[in-house]
Amino acid sequence: MVKFIEAVKKGRVGLGELPRTYKALSNKSELEGVGLTLEWLEEVYVASKNYGGCDEILKGINTYGSLKAIEEEIKKLAVKKSKLEVMAKELSNQSKNARR
Repeated sequence: MVKFIEAVKKGRVGLGELPRTYKALSNKSELEGVGLTLEWLEEVYVASKNYGGCDEILKGINTYGSLKAIEEEIKKLAVKKSKLEVMAKELSNQSKNARR
């Protein structure tokens, strides 16, 4: 509570946000029940900094449906990239051979 009051005093929590903040805090057990813990919020904060904000993270998950789907897409793209690299090397070799 002391940290919260200090944050309010420093202006990091605006007066207009106080009712929503209070509501979120009063629903703490319900939020934790669905996995929204303070530790999770810290992880989201770090990920947001690394990946362009919460909107970008959610957009990626919503686009692919899940993190597992994103990982599968990455694997597919890596295979595709490898195949294209092989093709590019073959074309380069063919081009060199044609010049001779």
